[in-house]
Amino acid sequence: MNEKEKKYKIMVQKQLKQLYLNELGLKDYKKRINQKLERKVEKEIIKKINKIIILKNKKVLDIGSGWGGFCLEASKKDAIVTGLEPDNKVLKISKELIKNHNSNVKFVKGKAEKLPFKNKTFDLVILHSVLEHVGDVNKALKEAIRVTKDKRYIYIKTPNYLFPYEAHYKMFYPPLLPKKLAKKYLWLFGKNNKYIEHINYITPFNITKSLKKHNVKIKNIALEGSNLIKRIIIKSRMNNNIELMVKKC
Repeated sequence: MNEKEKKYKIMVQKQLKQLYLNELGLKDYKKRINQKLERKVEKEIIKKINKIIILKNKKVLDIGSGWGGFCLEASKKDAIVTGLEPDNKVLKISKELIKNHNSNVKFVKGKAEKLPFKNKTFDLVILHSVLEHVGDVNKALKEAIRVTKDKRYIYIKTPNYLFPYEAHYKMFYPPLLPKKLAKKYLWLFGKNNKYIEHINYITPFNITKSLKKHNVKIKNIALEGSNLIKRIIIKSRMNNNIELMVKKC
């Protein structure tokens, strides 16, 4: 590991420790930090997407690009990648990652609800673990669709809040629990309950309703490669995640 890689690792560890341990109270935070640094999730998802749309020479936008994992993995497929992130500290860290790998990725500061790009700019827009955090879900989806080229794709993955599990706190969580009760519930378990205040409860029903306002086709790619039992669970809307590939018509 060279000095640049060490610098990136230290920066990520510091930020994720603050999030995982101090804000979410996760005791296994060290393990989760290592998993984030390995980028296994990003690698698997980019591999899956690349089977649907060949990423070589395609323009890709990662909204809420975080520490740069998706941007790096997409650039390895020879995509032309832009990462959009509202947080200056996180942007600085993601730029360090790209420097380490000599990847051609451009980072832009901005918010999902007001993208600084022209209509029909990108072949693929990624919204991974983002919609539950934005200020306005409908605006974020509308903007993502606006900047996507016709006949091209938007990848969406978000926790399903009909499922009795809170994906950030990693614990059992009554579906769609009102925020006042949610804060008391988390407090009873000794959790920092401020984080839940800013979470949007995304469900298969409300996200489908939002998407159907636009001229798009929705494909539930979580079904692909699933066995019969898992397919039944997903179709019943009780899977722990929502994973969609949306094609703009």
